[in-house]
Amino acid sequence: MSTRTPGTEIQALRFEDGALMVLDQRALPEAERWIRCETVDDVADCIRTLAVRGAPAIGLAAAYGMVLADGHEDEAAELLRSTRPTAVNLAWALEQCRGATDVLAVARRLHREQDKADRRLAGLGADLFESGTRALTHCNAGALATGGFGTAGGVLRAAWESGRLAEVWVD
Repeated sequence: MSTRTPGTEIQALRFEDGALMVLDQRALPEAERWIRCETVDDVADCIRTLAVRGAPAIGLAAAYGMVLADGHEDEAAELLRSTRPTAVNLAWALEQCRGATDVLAVARRLHREQDKADRRLAGLGADLFESGTRALTHCNAGALATGGFGTAGGVLRAAWESGRLAEVWVD
């Protein structure tokens, strides 16, 4: 069980000590369990088995996976791409990493840019809410599915924080 303080930031992915740490979303909400990925195969397994979910998060996981390619970038990209062949964010992130001299810097930049885009989208969306708005959501588009703030979930979060959102139903 998590001892995290309510309202603190949590991200689905973080790269530390030479490994990608993936929040195992299959364990939620009962447990907060982290998977340490030290190889491209580990990252591919997390994507394939839905430990990481949400298009932006999957793309970021693939980018961090490329950091672990250890001189075998083409094979790593092929393996990662095969985990979700139709995932646009995944393929895009792999292309961003291809040929980079510092893949970790690219992956971290993509992560920052995704978070920035999430927050911008959230602010623009929240501006459309009027005081007392109620909403219904049923998608995995919160912080754990993206770069740390959320897309559709981020809009609800920003609207709540600005006092415009009165209630949310999650099915």
